[in-house]
Amino acid sequence: MTTAIPTTSQMVIDIHDTSIVRDLKHLLTRIQGVGAIKVTKNYYESQEFYADLDAAEKDIRAGKGLRISNKQELDALFV
Repeated sequence: MTTAIPTTSQMVIDIHDTSIVRDLKHLLTRIQGVGAIKVTKNYYESQEFYADLDAAEKDIRAGKGLRISNKQELDALFV
């Protein structure tokens, strides 16, 4: 009799269609030995990030925004 040692593995797949993610999760749950499946979103490589970045650049061009001169001014924004 052999004993499997539990290990954690990671697979990174860049998918923009949520239906494919749903199908992959369904298929992976049918594989014996797969204990948990976690799907995370990488904000910095998403279309949402680029839309937010474009909006921020548009605001800056329109004169909306803050000028931060030092770390203390930056820290004061989060107090």
